[in-house]
Amino acid sequence: MKNFLEVLDSKPRLTVRISLAAITDNGMPRATIRVNGLCLFDNLLESTWTGSTEIPLLDPLVVEVMMSGKQHAVERETAIIVQNLTVDQCEVMPRFGHLVQYVHEHGTGPATSYLGFNGCWRLDTQQPFYTWWHNVTAQGWLLMPSVDPPE
Repeated sequence: MKNFLEVLDSKPRLTVRISLAAITDNGMPRATIRVNGLCLFDNLLESTWTGSTEIPLLDPLVVEVMMSGKQHAVERETAIIVQNLTVDQCEVMPRFGHLVQYVHEHGTGPATSYLGFNGCWRLDTQQPFYTWWHNVTAQGWLLMPSVDPPE
């Protein structure tokens, strides 16, 4: 007999893909990319990078892109650009770039996909992805699973 997830052909995990590009006029930036605490990349970013991982269906999504080691110069730039972020083929970035937080060495910057300072770019859904997705795309609420059996 199939259980509920098998009957509905629901996937218990979501695929998260992220693509970055580097501007290296003044040297390669050091990038650290984490999804829900799992480090996907931690090295110098030479040009472009694309990676993916899976997260549990009911976990909130936290994506962090950190840049460090940038040497500032007036005429030459070093930066990281978050080109794309998708979750199960739902385009999160650049579509919802206004919902990210970018904290860097000069304070908190505007929501952006361009990391021009040493710091951390962060997207945190604070709830399961599809609950968040339905909210930000104005599709209405999803019912939350009940942990208590009905009486």
